[in-house]
Amino acid sequence: MNRNISEAIEEVTEGIMHLVDHFNDDGFQSQVIPLERLKNWARESYQDIYKNRIKNIITKLRTKQQLTSEDMEILEKWMIGDLKMYTVMERHYDEWITDLQELSRNLDSFQTEDIQNNEEKLLQLQGLILEIDHVLSDFEKYQYAIDRIKRYKSYVGRYAEQLTDTQRYELANMLKDMLHSSLY
Repeated sequence: MNRNISEAIEEVTEGIMHLVDHFNDDGFQSQVIPLERLKNWARESYQDIYKNRIKNIITKLRTKQQLTSEDMEILEKWMIGDLKMYTVMERHYDEWITDLQELSRNLDSFQTEDIQNNEEKLLQLQGLILEIDHVLSDFEKYQYAIDRIKRYKSYVGRYAEQLTDTQRYELANMLKDMLHSSLY
């Protein structure tokens, strides 16, 4: 398959700019923004770079051969490279913490006896809950990335030679599944 990542980036950028520039226009209709396609193409192209090396690592794991430091670096890039890059690039973590603290204080202010019968306060509460949900979603995605990196480092880390035969086989199967999966 021909993956033209540059062209897909241009389509995504144009779609976003169209959305931003015309959102308030009467009769606005959003256009398709092929972000999922771009994400898949970037992932698949990255996989292609390491495909043969990962196959070699799978063989080494299954045949109880020692992994080299280069194998370990490739394994880490393959399994958590995107997450490490995301955590480095993410700039909003402190802002999310501050927002969650403020939103929590705002939520606390709705603890009044008349809340259940106050139409305006109930609508405001629903709006606040939507905002909390959005911030929590971003925060949880970031926390998932951090936790997955920690799990990788504690499970595999730099100590692949200390994995049991069962763990090596499970890791080999996980890599094989990732290799043949359209999504990971």
